[in-house]
Amino acid sequence: MNRKSQSDAITIYWCPGRFVLEEESWNMLYREPEPAINYIFDNSHEKAEVRKCPGARAAFKNVFSIKATHEERIAFPPDYLLSVSQKDEQTFPLELPGKLQILKQRQSEYPGHANLVYNMSWYFFASEPVEAKMTAPYYPPTTPTPGASLFPGEFNIGLWYRPFNLEYSVPLNAKEFMIRPDDPLFFLEIKTDKKVVFKRYNNTSRLDSIAGEYISSTNMYGANKPLLDRYRLSKQSRLPNIVLDEIQANLIS
Repeated sequence: MNRKSQSDAITIYWCPGRFVLEEESWNMLYREPEPAINYIFDNSHEKAEVRKCPGARAAFKNVFSIKATHEERIAFPPDYLLSVSQKDEQTFPLELPGKLQILKQRQSEYPGHANLVYNMSWYFFASEPVEAKMTAPYYPPTTPTPGASLFPGEFNIGLWYRPFNLEYSVPLNAKEFMIRPDDPLFFLEIKTDKKVVFKRYNNTSRLDSIAGEYISSTNMYGANKPLLDRYRLSKQSRLPNIVLDEIQANLIS
């Protein structure tokens, strides 16, 4: 690759997050990110006018859809969500038909809601500093139960290494949790004008350990630090270089 093509592209490395059981893996549940524009601007007649709008195209530049590979459907047991909303345990599992679970991570801040985590997660790390924003799928709006909201997040994936998780605020009157094959689970926007190239790697225990340090940095190195201060600490320690070296040593060809 010549110097010009290098400067015109950015590599985003990705892999599944840590599985609940360390001795098992569920790699077949994960698929390559797809440009959201591929779905939105297809060649069907009803979407032809949308395809012609340059403003709409610009809005979806480097926005990627992370999709489900399988069906997940379970009815919430009676009073399950109410019980989740009233307990303080960090983990409140609901076993799904396969290996996946629905977990509780923290108390909801919204009356009439419970916080639930669907235990799939993703790591994304960039070849250079770049902001990545995770949002709920918004075109079309997709959620596993009516009224549920996916918590968004944004940070620099070239300087900070931690997983993207699926955490939902779910109304207490929700009846079931349902995901269909090919449903978008979330959108990921890479905030750059460069071409984005995704490369998958195998997770390692060393990378998991480093991610754990990033996650626990608030407790270990001071609470309420702005992200810029955390990035500075990360760069000073050269942890991003260590992460990148470990990723590149475990690339999937």
